[in-house]
Amino acid sequence: MIFYFLPIVILIIAVIAYLRYRNNQSSLKKIEEIKTKWAQPSEGKRNFKLISNYHNCLNRPKESILSEEIANDIDLETLFNYIDRTNSKPGQQLLYQRLRNTDKDIELLKELDDLSAKFNQDDNLRLETEVALNKLCHHNAYYIHELFTTKYNALYKNWLAIYVKIAGFLWIAMLFLTLITK
Repeated sequence: MIFYFLPIVILIIAVIAYLRYRNNQSSLKKIEEIKTKWAQPSEGKRNFKLISNYHNCLNRPKESILSEEIANDIDLETLFNYIDRTNSKPGQQLLYQRLRNTDKDIELLKELDDLSAKFNQDDNLRLETEVALNKLCHHNAYYIHELFTTKYNALYKNWLAIYVKIAGFLWIAMLFLTLITK
């Protein structure tokens, strides 16, 4: 009897080992790619309509935002293309928002400078952060800010909300009654 299960167990262990090896190789390749892209300008087209979505959804006073005329005069999109070294879509959105923001908060600038110095000094921290942020390089990541900036209405109202809260308990009770009554 055990001779029938032994090949299956060995096959499962081999598949798990292969999948871990492949995942490890993929991670090492991604890390090498991140290391070679460090501080290099990003190539490719940028969709400024999606990049500017985060900036546009913030309700900021007009005097703290760079006007469209000034943005066009300094050719903000070309400037953005030149300084963009981000590897995530939300990172692009935050960089664009910072370029369009005219606040002169010295403490915020000092904090950014300290973070920049910390990432320049600690290669492991920078690499770990970039690996984590690299997971947000998909096109759909442009819409993450909507989770925090958009107000949604509840799908369930009144009595339906109560049902949703007790549905799990009802399911367990039905399962229990099914086992008891056969």
